[in-house]
Amino acid sequence: MMMILFSLFPSGLLQVRDVLQNGYWHARSLDYLGGQLPRLVEWLRLPGDLVFIFLGALPILLVLLAVGLGYLALWSERPQAGATRPVRAG
Repeated sequence: MMMILFSLFPSGLLQVRDVLQNGYWHARSLDYLGGQLPRLVEWLRLPGDLVFIFLGALPILLVLLAVGLGYLALWSERPQAGATRPVRAG
């Protein structure tokens, strides 16, 4: 919903306005896309993009953390090479 409200809707309305004023090919050209207002809308969508980036990366980071901790736990339970069991006297 955030992506629609902050990115697609405003930039789509600006592009439709440009289509009606200058034609379809102008609205798809670098002259339009490099303009000041479309660039501003592009930067305004950054907060919404950051939400998707962090929420998308969170499961990957959790899986990597679980794999790393499992790997460390696996190797910490193994006896060291050449180690012997202590002999009980008695």
